[in-house]
Amino acid sequence: MKDTPWALIYYTDIKKTTPKSPPYDLTQKLPPSFQRSENEINDIWLRYEELVKKASEDPNIEIVTSKELIEKLEKK
Repeated sequence: MKDTPWALIYYTDIKKTTPKSPPYDLTQKLPPSFQRSENEINDIWLRYEELVKKASEDPNIEIVTSKELIEKLEKK
């Protein structure tokens, strides 16, 4: 995960070769290649809400990894 979108907060470039000095600008905008569309954002929230709903319906679900969670949700 070397090329992270938040790298530009702490580094001058996305490859993290030259660190910036504090204070850091936490309002740094992401480069267009890292920005999600409104549809992608809505889909993420929808999936998150579905996940919370499923978890609230069965408090005995043991979630170890995101992969296992997805498998459990697909089975229901």
